[in-house]
Amino acid sequence: MEKYFLLILFSCLAMTAQQQKTAFAYFDFDSDALTEEATATLSSVSSELKGAYSYTIKVYGFTDDAGTESYNSKLAQKRADRVAGYFQLHGFLIAEAGVDSPLLRNAALNPEMKRRVRIEYTFMPLVVCGLQESTVNIPEISGIEGTNVTLTGGIGPGAVAVSEYFNTESMIANGMYGIAEGGDILKTDGMIQICNSYKTIDSTGMYTVVIPATLGPINKKASVWLAVKDDAGKTVWKNTPIEVVTDEIKKTYTIKMRAMPDECTHINLDMLANRGNGYRVVYLYTDKPYDFTSARMYNSEQTMAFSAKVNDTTWAFCVPNRAGLAGILFTGDIKHRPKDVAVQLRKCRHKVDKKRNHHYYITQRALIAGLPKPAQKKKKKGWFSELF
Repeated sequence: MEKYFLLILFSCLAMTAQQQKTAFAYFDFDSDALTEEATATLSSVSSELKGAYSYTIKVYGFTDDAGTESYNSKLAQKRADRVAGYFQLHGFLIAEAGVDSPLLRNAALNPEMKRRVRIEYTFMPLVVCGLQESTVNIPEISGIEGTNVTLTGGIGPGAVAVSEYFNTESMIANGMYGIAEGGDILKTDGMIQICNSYKTIDSTGMYTVVIPATLGPINKKASVWLAVKDDAGKTVWKNTPIEVVTDEIKKTYTIKMRAMPDECTHINLDMLANRGNGYRVVYLYTDKPYDFTSARMYNSEQTMAFSAKVNDTTWAFCVPNRAGLAGILFTGDIKHRPKDVAVQLRKCRHKVDKKRNHHYYITQRALIAGLPKPAQKKKKKGWFSELF
């Protein structure tokens, strides 16, 4: 039955003639902020283009006659960029974003009519069996850990796959880490990989991704970071303006982003691990590469999050600002040792940097000694790290 349905569907698929339209988004005096009226206009254009097989969007900013030509040109460009940013945030590509023709200065228009952005857009609607449709295929997949991904706009045979990395073991095993551009450490709320095998995705192609809050309460400061290559060719995370919608009851994050054909997208729901966001970074250094294959970092009273294996001898994780560090354990398997080892931070050398991040140095003696068994553990008072 499914094969017959697809045959009927593709036999009915057609495209109407290309349409060309103009819309205007108006602004307040000396402002590039979107008004409610302007937002409504852009929303209307976006809705119209979502059902298009192909489209082109060009935006041109303009101002009234007050101010110098130089100031007006800058303001006009800001308005154009603001409108272009709205479309890009909703998954559309912009062909051109610039300043409108200065010849309009002589146009018989009221000043209010000149404080605007002109939107020129052309599109070709996609019609299926006489009805305009936004997509041909809408595949949906649920991950093992609870992530749900929907792709719109996929044409022809194809599939979507999702992989999730929500715990320390899976992140280390798969080489996942939270290092931003510039080397800053991130406090991750989950890493997702989405791959699709569609050779063609039309202009409506969007991912809708629903991610469960796996690390306790909803983090309202979290933003969407995407994997990019730095100048050295290493994968790092780049912050984006993609909107994150949170649901306190269902404890989920929902994001929508543009989908491209036949690609894998790496998504990190993160924020910088710093005191302003309520966290500090704890770095753990080994005296030589011990090649941890897994690790479990935990505190008996506070939550902790693995952030990164910075290099073979440096690990980073983050803890809440108020978390006590004395009872934190770092455990893992080491290939060239017959048994698991565990390191207690109070046995390590320690220092604090200007950002109030903590650095712990594991000695060979601490690794060999490991941790005493609970029955043999003796009560000790005070802080036993060596500060230097």
